[in-house]
Amino acid sequence: MKTITQFLLAFGILFTSFSIISLGNSPVLAVVFLIATFVLSAIYLLVGISFIGISYIILYVGAIAVLFLFVIMMLNLKDKDLVEPTSVSLNNSIYSFIIVIFFAYIINSLTNYSFNLQNFIALDYLSAGSFHLNSNVLYDLYFSSEVNLSNGDEAAVIYSNLVNNLSSAMNSINN
Repeated sequence: MKTITQFLLAFGILFTSFSIISLGNSPVLAVVFLIATFVLSAIYLLVGISFIGISYIILYVGAIAVLFLFVIMMLNLKDKDLVEPTSVSLNNSIYSFIIVIFFAYIINSLTNYSFNLQNFIALDYLSAGSFHLNSNVLYDLYFSSEVNLSNGDEAAVIYSNLVNNLSSAMNSINN
């Protein structure tokens, strides 16, 4: 799954970098694609591939973003040149929907987090409990999220301990 995510990120970087050069007829559109490249490189950092992410950010922010900034300043664009029609075409809405689905898939595949409403409800009950119990449960929650990225078996054990601590906390508060 991580290989597919890395492939999609690499394809996204290539597409946005190519779009800066070929599809960017206006400097404003080129800057939009440059920002998309920044976002994809930040996702590289979230995945844990820090060298590629930091090298992209240093390269683009350090050199090319400053260059685009000065080019746009020297073009002296008027406000009437930047105004676009207010009607939104169907193609733009379809493209934006595809992009939102793409980023939702990437973020979902990166986090491996299953949303469980019962745990959040249990955390609300913990505010009335003792300090020692709260600190143990929150430490288990932090530790389980950290281990979840490295080893699934240890994370399952810690997660079950967390659920047991939360249920005992709810029982002690209710009694």
